[in-house]
Amino acid sequence: MEQYRADIWQFYQNKKNSGELSLNLKHPTAAKLRNECLLLFRKGLDKSDYRMLRSFLERPENEEIYESAIRRFDPDKFKPLNNFLKKGTNTDEKNIELLAWLIDFRPRPYSNYKVTFGYSTEIAPTLMATDERLNRKEVTLEYPSGVKLFVDAYDFSLIAQLVRL
Repeated sequence: MEQYRADIWQFYQNKKNSGELSLNLKHPTAAKLRNECLLLFRKGLDKSDYRMLRSFLERPENEEIYESAIRRFDPDKFKPLNNFLKKGTNTDEKNIELLAWLIDFRPRPYSNYKVTFGYSTEIAPTLMATDERLNRKEVTLEYPSGVKLFVDAYDFSLIAQLVRL
């Protein structure tokens, strides 16, 4: 988990330095982090991001999340993440997962990251030490029908599924 946290932090810093972050994330406050969640929620979420957000918002498993739940969510709950972004303080895993979603870090969540980078293998420390994978790279898959797909090169599970098609 520590390497995941470090990679997300580095990815955040790279995006901040290159001007790729929204103003809510470039100059974060607890309220701005909540507003960024609301903006991204409106764009839509995949299943794992929805689970992460439900957990962060402390909602029951069987309850839908609506915009109003995010708007009414106590901004103080975003302070630990805000402190992490401003001061580099340690923070809970749920805040790291939220940040990964907010900055579109891939692969996420941690379980996908672990599988993608072979966290449990001997090679992992060398592989994870490279900052090269923090930059977006695309792979082009071309089918015999002529259809071309552009996929994030580090999303191995998606590439594997597409190759099998």
